[in-house]
Amino acid sequence: MTGINIRHSKGFTLIELLIVLALFVFIIDATVSIFVSIVHHQKRVLADQELLDQANYVLESISNSLKMAQEDKAGICLYRDAIRYPGYFYILTHRDGDSGFYQGIKFLNANGICEEFFLDNDGQFKKSDNVNLPQNIISSKFNIVYARFLINGDKTVTGSSKNALAVPRVTMVLNIQHQTEGSLQGKVIQTTISQRNY
Repeated sequence: MTGINIRHSKGFTLIELLIVLALFVFIIDATVSIFVSIVHHQKRVLADQELLDQANYVLESISNSLKMAQEDKAGICLYRDAIRYPGYFYILTHRDGDSGFYQGIKFLNANGICEEFFLDNDGQFKKSDNVNLPQNIISSKFNIVYARFLINGDKTVTGSSKNALAVPRVTMVLNIQHQTEGSLQGKVIQTTISQRNY
């Protein structure tokens, strides 16, 4: 009977197997880390896109209505603190005492319905009219830090009428925040609209 010569057998040593196993674990760990990082980045991008979509919806809704706002000849819609504003296209509402900016705008829309867009005390941006109760126009997943409305770039101007020297321009600024994976992300979005029915 012949004995088996261990020196000449073909195989791997324990050290060689451990080195290969360590390299395999390192490659798998790096691959999983890259994949997890990509998934987290994708979630942030999707959350940012949703925020921009919501903000775009709000700004477009307001813009489309403001462009076609009618003159309130009798002052039936446009009043504040028992003061009526006949001949105005829109007035600013919901003044923030801390910043001095107005957080809402009220106007008579193209269909003759009195509309108001405003930041409510609960932090939600809402739309109200003389037909329906105020309704949120942005998802409650988002927090509106502030909304600002300016007429012709001046925060002291509270309304606009045909008697104004220039075509009225309304600037809207929204600071919107949302929670993404433990961190608070935000965007400040601004647009300016001019009156078409001037």
